[in-house]
Amino acid sequence: MLNFKTISPKDTKWLQPVLDSTPNLCSDCSITCMVMWGNARIAECGGFYVPMVSNGNQFYYLRPLGGEDFAPILKELFEDSLVLLNRFVIILSKHINLSTKFNRTILTTFIQSIH
Repeated sequence: MLNFKTISPKDTKWLQPVLDSTPNLCSDCSITCMVMWGNARIAECGGFYVPMVSNGNQFYYLRPLGGEDFAPILKELFEDSLVLLNRFVIILSKHINLSTKFNRTILTTFIQSIH
């Protein structure tokens, strides 16, 4: 199970470079948004940092931070979600294009990992 910790303004120093190295972020992945929600948490997973936010009793993973090809960690996120959330929900972006090789790889890897 992933070890999530609450995100605070003190995390800006180490987290901002991680955000800067992550392509195609939605505004939900800004430090300001995550801190303002007050319930955002983050965990390290396979060299990426995975933010999680909640809306009452529902929890959601945001796009893994720290690089582009996070397909190798999808199985671990899926398994963690079954323990913690009892379902798997990941919010990638407002604009996800499944025609790109990168996004096809993520989708293919995820589908293969759950079979």
